[in-house]
Amino acid sequence: MGSVKLIFSLILSFFMSPLFSQETDIVLFDFEDGDLTGWNWEGENFLVSGKPVHTNQISQWHRAPIGYKGNYYLETGHLEGRHSNNQKGILRSPKFKITKNHLNFYLAGELHPNVRVFLELDGKVVEEAFGNNFYDLFLRGWDVTKYYKQEARLALEVQSNTRSLIRLDHIYLSDIAPPNEQDWVKIEDRERSSLVAPGEFVYIFKNEQLVQEDWVIERANIVYGPDNKWHLFGQVMEASNVWDVRQPGKIIHAVSDSLSNGWIYKGVAMEVEKEFGEEFLIDPFVIVDKNYFYMFYVGSGQLWSGWYKAPEEAVNPWYLGNSGDFGPNSMFVARSVDGNNWERVGTANPRKRGKIFTEKPFGLAPYILRIHDQWVMYYASATNETVYAKHSIGYRTSTDLINWSNRKQALVDWSEGNQNPLESLGNHKPASPWPEHSFFTNPVVIKRGDKWHLWVGPIDNDNLSRYHCLRIYLSDNPFSFTDHYAAKNINKRVFVDGGGKPIQDVDGNWYIYHTNSMSGGVWVAPLFWND
Repeated sequence: MGSVKLIFSLILSFFMSPLFSQETDIVLFDFEDGDLTGWNWEGENFLVSGKPVHTNQISQWHRAPIGYKGNYYLETGHLEGRHSNNQKGILRSPKFKITKNHLNFYLAGELHPNVRVFLELDGKVVEEAFGNNFYDLFLRGWDVTKYYKQEARLALEVQSNTRSLIRLDHIYLSDIAPPNEQDWVKIEDRERSSLVAPGEFVYIFKNEQLVQEDWVIERANIVYGPDNKWHLFGQVMEASNVWDVRQPGKIIHAVSDSLSNGWIYKGVAMEVEKEFGEEFLIDPFVIVDKNYFYMFYVGSGQLWSGWYKAPEEAVNPWYLGNSGDFGPNSMFVARSVDGNNWERVGTANPRKRGKIFTEKPFGLAPYILRIHDQWVMYYASATNETVYAKHSIGYRTSTDLINWSNRKQALVDWSEGNQNPLESLGNHKPASPWPEHSFFTNPVVIKRGDKWHLWVGPIDNDNLSRYHCLRIYLSDNPFSFTDHYAAKNINKRVFVDGGGKPIQDVDGNWYIYHTNSMSGGVWVAPLFWND
């Protein structure tokens, strides 16, 4: 009899042990009944069709996500699964008691400080998470050990002034933690790179810190200055007019002692100087040399004329036989000792002060670094001076940052044909669509070990984020990636429309920063490598 009691006691101890409890997750909300009974709205209903979306509806979308559980999940946006219609509201769950170490959920969405999921205790927000520019739903969660046995609510919030997207499903309590951000790069699925991936993004500068309410940062550049501080330079636009690519005319400046927090707005650093031939200020990129800041930017040229029917002899019309005028663009440079006061340098012609070269058919998104004994500028270009040329990453070299060589090619669009760039095309991507959605733009060049990396994008249409992804090309030669490339899908949830770029902190750790007109400010995330 004693042995029977012992065996029973051992069995009971096992079922009460942490090991067993890890196998008994408590599902709080899975939305499989297709409605939101017990959930409460504050403000507007921002969900697709106003309720959980069903897999039959999702399957009709061109960029349908994966990663949700069962047949239903929550999604903001319109019927194609892209962005919201700017409804503003908060959706709160019924109360539940925290009885496990972790609160986990599946989440995806675009970055914005006011588009998030958060945990609320006694009316206070104690945890929050953002979509991280994932488009497939991915297991996320929080350690909630310190809230044990307390009552809480989960809330989904959309309060942005721009189009946004968030997806949420299968919320459950567990004693098993979600994947650590350092391991995200090692998780194989259709969105994650096997080489490198960002961890969790945090916002470091909100658009609300700008003086004008209607301003948004469209593209930012971060650099470590000679004063041992971090400096952020951002191209600003009017939120009500972000689709007018001709209107950017100001570059703002912010400073911090730390890359990841504490940024202080310093004001407008640069404005258009029409007397020097400038028409706008876009694509700023700043480097430091000999205690000076040098800012390179695209300052003039045709940006977009609208569609017209391409002539019959056109080799590569951009879209369904249509074309449009774009470029030529002129590259400018200015110099500063403090990041606040800038002087155009370059040509001696006083009417073109700062202009260093003009690129046909277009020249955009400069990226400058030192290679051996010279400066190298990579930028978005084309193989010849016609608008029907194949797109490429061009480069020029300089010894003084003012005088630059003629253009050479680092990477050329290899694809064939005049396919529709809005359709999925398998492994063969359309050659040279219109430049603002070029597949060969926003170059970044870094060296890892004995390999050079060229990051370019947006590239590929057959992914959930459409244009918002990057590809890496590897080569042993920093001036030739076309013949030596090994393409790696990378960071498909990083909006390269905002010029997301990797950067090394002073301690040697890698980060990536991101912004665009819809992201509510500037974000930064640790960058983890698997090489």
